[in-house]
Amino acid sequence: MDRRIQKTREAIREAYFSLLRSDANANISIAQIARVANIDRKTFYLHYDSIDALIHEYILEQSEQMISCLMENKYFESPFRADLLYEALEASMVQDEELGRHILNSPYAKTFWDELVNIIVNTAKELCADRITCPMKDFEICVRFYAHASVAIYRDFLNNKIAMDVKHLVELTHITAHYGIDYFINDAGEPEKETEI
Repeated sequence: MDRRIQKTREAIREAYFSLLRSDANANISIAQIARVANIDRKTFYLHYDSIDALIHEYILEQSEQMISCLMENKYFESPFRADLLYEALEASMVQDEELGRHILNSPYAKTFWDELVNIIVNTAKELCADRITCPMKDFEICVRFYAHASVAIYRDFLNNKIAMDVKHLVELTHITAHYGIDYFINDAGEPEKETEI
């Protein structure tokens, strides 16, 4: 891509992101972006069809960065390791955590989260295909349950709905995925299990 085109695109994106940082709830217009980027509206439209297109481009870049982090963390060898998953998500937002949080919590990010769920499901199916003890369609439902839960919990964490550190969040996710909710419940109606020696 021509350096001038690249520079203009960067100016447009940075203008949008700076407006977003100053007021995350603002209804930002193309005229505002053009003014901050020191261009006219026609120039904006030469590079992006809409603000949605700009955000979509950013989310695609975030997706690529996250996949790269997952590969570096060897996540594709252990798709049920929530710590590797969450580390990759955190690493992909390092450049601008506040901006990443805002955009990944927006309705625009649905494709990002859907792609992440599909990555988890497809990786688990591929790695475990020769070891599962149930029909593949049953296994896929279980993995989808795990993937959607892991992603939803992380999104709540991003949204500041969960007040704990990531390490504790990972521990809880791991225990729940491997042992179920029963792990956390003391069923007083059942006799205590004898400890095997």
